Amino acid sequence: MRQVNVAGALCDADGNNLATTAASSDEAVATVAVAADQSALTVAGVAGGTATITVTAEDPEGN
Repeated sequence: MRQVNVAGALCDADGNNLATTAASSDEAVATVAVAADQSALTVAGVAGGTATITVTAEDPEGN
């Protein structure tokens, strides 16, 4: 398991909070979770293989 700090890496020019989501391309290989305060991602290996972790940050206000 590995925790990745993303605080400050994902920011909005207007200073709005961003809605951050993350997904694994293959949860049989690796899972990912976003911390409740959206400051970190936790990636856990499940089995051997390759998986792509995709992180998306969106401005709920659309700015």
